[in-house]
Amino acid sequence: VEKQNSHERENPEQGTKQGAAQEPVCSPWHSNATSKFADQRSINKMGRGTRVYIGHLSPRIRERDLDYEFSRYGKIKDVTIKSGFAFIEFDRTEDAEYAVRKMDGVNLEGSRISVEFAKEAPSRGGGGGRGGDGFRLTAEGLSAYTSWQDLKDWGRKAGKVMYTDVFSSKDRGGEKKGILEYATREEMEEALDILHDSELHNNRIKLYKENGGGGGRGG
Repeated sequence: VEKQNSHERENPEQGTKQGAAQEPVCSPWHSNATSKFADQRSINKMGRGTRVYIGHLSPRIRERDLDYEFSRYGKIKDVTIKSGFAFIEFDRTEDAEYAVRKMDGVNLEGSRISVEFAKEAPSRGGGGGRGGDGFRLTAEGLSAYTSWQDLKDWGRKAGKVMYTDVFSSKDRGGEKKGILEYATREEMEEALDILHDSELHNNRIKLYKENGGGGGRGG
């Protein structure tokens, strides 16, 4: 969402609004980094949440870059980059609000980004990221101590994990299971190849395609 007013568009070299206090640069990615939300009312108009939207991203920006920039404002649960924009989910609403105030209008890799609270909420509150858009696997044999964060970190060995969740099965005596959702079919197949029957928290994990296919590639 473009937030620059007509005066700002006529002066692209101006890094801050007239009269706004310049904040110190604290990252090698920053150029004339300033907060555009000196007034709390700007945030209240967007509503509160833990998920923020980042627009006008440079194509040179990667997930690790956003994680580096935004993790200074709080614990990050998930980073999802699309073409020219991204979503970041924080652990706490206060951290997301802080990131919006500090990062909106910052110049990253030559592009002045816009940061605001995301309008859509995560589809499942107990998991990491937003489910439903990728390629899913069911993980069986999880330890009682395994969290969705643990499952996501383990699953990243095969590629970008878009969403994870853990739950207790009702049909097998409360056995703990999980969901791994990958961005591409290739990454899902890679997970079946390298992670099926491997260990997580001393348990051997079985992976199955969500449609009921067997474990491992081609199962």
